[in-house]
Amino acid sequence: MILMRKRNLYLPLTIFLSYLLSISISSCQKATINIGNDFIANTPTTLVFTDTLSTQISTVYVDSFITSAPAALLIGNYVDPLFGAVSSRSFLQLGLPASGSIPVGSVYDSTEIILKFNKKYYYGDTTKPYTITVNQLAAPITLFPNQSFFYNKDSFSYNPATAVLGSTTLPNIRPGVIDTLAVTLNGDSTGKDLFDKLISGAAEIQTNPAFLNYFKGLAISGSSSNSLVGSFNDTVQMRLHYHTPGGGNYTYLSFSFINPLNEFNNISVNRTGTAIAALSSTNRVLPSSATGNAGYDQYITGSMVKITFPYLQNLLVLKNFVKIVKAQLLVKPVKNSFVPFYQLPAQLTLAQTDITNVIGNDIPGGQTGNLFYDYLNGTGTGYTYDITGYLQNQITIPDLNNIYGFGLLLLPPNQTDILNRIVVGDIRQTQNYATEVQIYYAAVQ
Repeated sequence: MILMRKRNLYLPLTIFLSYLLSISISSCQKATINIGNDFIANTPTTLVFTDTLSTQISTVYVDSFITSAPAALLIGNYVDPLFGAVSSRSFLQLGLPASGSIPVGSVYDSTEIILKFNKKYYYGDTTKPYTITVNQLAAPITLFPNQSFFYNKDSFSYNPATAVLGSTTLPNIRPGVIDTLAVTLNGDSTGKDLFDKLISGAAEIQTNPAFLNYFKGLAISGSSSNSLVGSFNDTVQMRLHYHTPGGGNYTYLSFSFINPLNEFNNISVNRTGTAIAALSSTNRVLPSSATGNAGYDQYITGSMVKITFPYLQNLLVLKNFVKIVKAQLLVKPVKNSFVPFYQLPAQLTLAQTDITNVIGNDIPGGQTGNLFYDYLNGTGTGYTYDITGYLQNQITIPDLNNIYGFGLLLLPPNQTDILNRIVVGDIRQTQNYATEVQIYYAAVQ
């Protein structure tokens, strides 16, 4: 149902257009309205404003998505009271050093895994201890049948003989200050065995395929006690340290990252106890009425917000309706749903979809809906989109909005690389935290 809040303007068109330039659509943005050629000559023109077009918000299940060759390695765990317990680990392979050999008589010192922080991104509480663990894989990383890439749900088992290769704990994380995280391998067995093969020129270190069959790959994961997922560059190295007796020449060989397509992030979430606990592969859509009058959006852990406009065509039955002139969508996060370490996405795009909930084309204009923070009142924080063209098209399709679930999906532009999330308020949210559609439509008298 649509309740109309009208502002009727019986003005000559030139005065009318001047008036439109001064209309404020939101507290932070002025209206820019193109009337077009739909007005009847010498007929009083009415511009009607409404912000009571009801939207329908739901949370949609995301199944699997490609994580091969990720922009960053996401490693760690945290518990989000709204989205659940999140865990991310990375699988990768290392290749032989590009050059160099170990002189006979050298002495083995240690082996360590070196990771470089992606200083621009992390997610969670950096003030808490952060632990990561390195395991060797039981089998080489190879694509599964009928797959060309690795996905978020893929994983490989660990080598039980080597158990944990190494782990380290930092008392806190300062990504802007700390550049490198080093994990020293436990004991001497793995590193010393590799050192001995390099000294002897064993078959396992003659070619990369032979080496990958011997040193099959790594899984790098976080501890369940973590409160953070760290982000690392795909420049992982294994450094084998040694020295030559007498001369005090301490040096190392570097085994570097190899084959981007065989590097991937495995991401999982346990939603037990959350409002979206029922979201699953067998329960793929949850209306906001079942989730506390909100939609939950964190693509990388398997949820998207869908916004539909089931009552859009009610506009057509209004007296002397001509066309939608201007339409804006204001997407607002629910009050207290975001804090400094559970950040909102800096940008969100709107992708078109239907009852299948498959991600389609972006809305006209390819808008990114940059985040605006309302520091003054707190109620205006959110994203603004011009959906004029989208609604103008949708209103011409008879009943499809209701029958086929036409709507829009909220997505961060880099949805498989960030954990930022948003809880979107529906029309039942009070205190101005409801997602809202503002429409100006033209009518003639």
